[in-house]
Amino acid sequence: MEGTGYNRVFGPDFLWAPNDGDRVKGQFLYSLSQTPNRPELFPGWTGEHVNGHAAYASWDHSKQRYEWWMDYRDFSDGFRADNGFVPQVGYRELSPGALLRFNPAAGFFTRLTPLLLEDYTADTSGKTLRQRISPGINFEGHRGLQGEIDYLFSTERVGDKVIRKNFASFNLQLAPSTVFGQVSVSGELGDQIDYANARSGTGGNLTLSARFQPMDHLELRLNEALSWINVAEGDGGRRRLFTAAIHRLKATYNFTNRAFVRAIAEYIRSDQNPALYSTAVPLRSAELLSSLLFAYKLNWQSVLFLGYGDDQALDDRYAWRRQDRQVFLKISYAFQR
Repeated sequence: MEGTGYNRVFGPDFLWAPNDGDRVKGQFLYSLSQTPNRPELFPGWTGEHVNGHAAYASWDHSKQRYEWWMDYRDFSDGFRADNGFVPQVGYRELSPGALLRFNPAAGFFTRLTPLLLEDYTADTSGKTLRQRISPGINFEGHRGLQGEIDYLFSTERVGDKVIRKNFASFNLQLAPSTVFGQVSVSGELGDQIDYANARSGTGGNLTLSARFQPMDHLELRLNEALSWINVAEGDGGRRRLFTAAIHRLKATYNFTNRAFVRAIAEYIRSDQNPALYSTAVPLRSAELLSSLLFAYKLNWQSVLFLGYGDDQALDDRYAWRRQDRQVFLKISYAFQR
């Protein structure tokens, strides 16, 4: 058909395991593509022919007490995989790593794994996009404890600038009791990058997730997220660029194994300092999302759903305005003989 395009991808992959401790695998792909000739729909669709390759290779060496590996990726500028999971092309990446394994005989921890990771990414012309070295430790323990703490020495390219970003990263997960079934916290603290204005800053982001059951039929899930960046001023001081937060609570009450009601409330807010941005941004933005759902199961294939949703947001005068409201009824019924 006139104006249409195509994308053809072909290539081999392999896996070689010469012994119990070594695994070598790889893949090489080549693509032949033509974009649709429809610039009225998208400016980049001009009927252009593009070809390119994608390559991946890895070597993993694992023993009982230690492990090391090496990964390599190479995506040319012209490679396309319209039906695959390739979000970025035009880069080469080398990622080596190593770790040690310890299993303490006593104490709260059941496994300790010191590790060292490195990642180097450059575009096809050789310019560094990201370089990162991260020593850390991964661990497991009693009461469902899992986690990892790392410190990352890194630089990233933002436009024509290469900006330093050294920060601590952590994630912890614990199942303390039958009431508090799972609690997890993760985050970053240290150098941050103001991508909108291509400059360095300090700050971090924190995420808290908890699942608890205060009574037999009720389950609550709480999600909290906070992110902020401070940037330097001309006098040597620092000012807050933005603060963003998300608060989300989900409650589910099971009347029986056939019927339940679920309520979700989510509040999203972002506060910016317009004087510190190179483009116009609002002083504050916020959304309030809520929903209520009732479900009744007749049998394993027949279900009734009745729900209500309400979305509100701040307008230009920072007053709450309803953006959307919906009521729905859905019945799924299976005819059985």
